[in-house]
Amino acid sequence: MKKKILILVSILVVFLAIPPFVNYWVSTPSPIGFIPIEKQEVWISFYASLIGSGITLLGVALTICYTDFTRKEDFESMNRN
Repeated sequence: MKKKILILVSILVVFLAIPPFVNYWVSTPSPIGFIPIEKQEVWISFYASLIGSGITLLGVALTICYTDFTRKEDFESMNRN
């Protein structure tokens, strides 16, 4: 159970680390141009969707782990009686 939580937290950290890296990459001037300066605010929705989806996946995974844990406990308590 702890290993699963560690993996899920690691995934969440990766999701939180990606947006600053992308922001740096986008805002760094380049000779060919990646995103015009006036369009950089569009990336805010990208950040929000990326962080939101990561948190949602973490919540779903934790819910599945907790449900599996309680199901096993219930099954064991039924077999003891």
